Amino acid sequence: MATTCTVCREVFDDDRPLCEIHLRETQPCLPAAITPAPPPGSAPTLEPAPAPGVVLRLAGVEVALSPETPVLIGRSPHSPFGASLEGIGWTNIGGLHCTVQLGDGVVMVTDLDSRNGTFIDGARLTPQAPRPLAPGQRLRLAANREVELKWS
Repeated sequence: MATTCTVCREVFDDDRPLCEIHLRETQPCLPAAITPAPPPGSAPTLEPAPAPGVVLRLAGVEVALSPETPVLIGRSPHSPFGASLEGIGWTNIGGLHCTVQLGDGVVMVTDLDSRNGTFIDGARLTPQAPRPLAPGQRLRLAANREVELKWS
C-alpha cells in the first residue's frame, strides 16, 4: 500500500514509514477505488492541477523540492542525504555543502562556502550567492559528484 507525507503530501509507492524531506511519519493512502463518492446531487469538486515540480536525485535518494523548505546537501545529519554520503565515502562533500530550493518556478542553488565548490555547467558558484539552475544545466558538487534534477 502506498503512503503519503503528512506535510508535503508526496506519495511514496514503496510503503516508506518516514518522509526524508520533512522527517515526519507517513500515512497510508486510500486507493482511488475506495475514495468516497460525493453525495448524490452535490456539485463535483475539481482538483487543481499539480504544480510543476522538480525532484533532486543524489546517492540513490530522491527529494522533491518545495518553495517552503530548501534542501540541504551535505554530510550533516540535517541533510536528507547525510547518512548515505559519508557512508559511501563521499568525503569531498562538505557537511553543509549547498542548498537547492524551488521558488516561483525557478530552482536556486546556493553554495555554503564549501571547500571543494559547487558548480553549474562547470562554473564555480560564488559562496552565499544564490544562482538559478535551468532545465538542462548540470549541477556538480566538488570534482566529481553529479546531482540529477528531474523537472515535471
